[in-house]
Amino acid sequence: MRIAAHPHRHVLPGFLLVLAVALVGFSGTYFMRLAENNLVRHLHAATAFAWLLLLVVQAWLVRRRDVPLHRRVGRLSLALAPAFVVTGLFLVQDMLARPGPFIAPYAQRLAFIDLLTVAWFALAYGLALKHRRRTPLHGRYMASTALLVLPPALVRALAMLVPGVSSFDLAFHLGTGLTAGVVVALLARDARREGRVYLPYAGLLAILLAQHAAFLLLPGIPAWASACDWIAGLR
Repeated sequence: MRIAAHPHRHVLPGFLLVLAVALVGFSGTYFMRLAENNLVRHLHAATAFAWLLLLVVQAWLVRRRDVPLHRRVGRLSLALAPAFVVTGLFLVQDMLARPGPFIAPYAQRLAFIDLLTVAWFALAYGLALKHRRRTPLHGRYMASTALLVLPPALVRALAMLVPGVSSFDLAFHLGTGLTAGVVVALLARDARREGRVYLPYAGLLAILLAQHAAFLLLPGIPAWASACDWIAGLR
């Protein structure tokens, strides 16, 4: 007698892979330069990696079919998710107010991209809570929050490890493109197996496309430059 495969068997390896990419990607710019980063960056990094670890634990509990413990552990997200959003907003302000020499030419574009990331994270988490009894939607909204870490992690990993990726612009296009490819693959998988596409991945793909467009177009928009000056002046 053949035992049916667990329907969520790929979730845990997927989250572990995202965590591994994040660790590699941020090793050069964060973990190896801890003394160079300020409190805002430390707090945001701590909440971001705590969030990824929480998703790994939750996926493991789902795999074990331990739903009661999954729900109890999930209550930690009620503190972690707001912490990620708040530290993300402070990080944007800090980047605009005190950009390093490398980041300075890209700070205004990255600020918009990071704000979109924080906005999608907050929306996806809220919708995951709303649909917590509807596993297909709940799981995909939560997964989309993990996928948000791929672009910045891949940009750093590609620039650090891949010969020929010699500019931030190229690394950004490749990192964002690879992440979009992952999301398209997930949409195609749902279409093939479920006969439909789900809003969480479709919404995340729209965010990635908007971020890519912003990276190309924002340098020519004075109104955004003025908004960034205002954000940088906040205390």
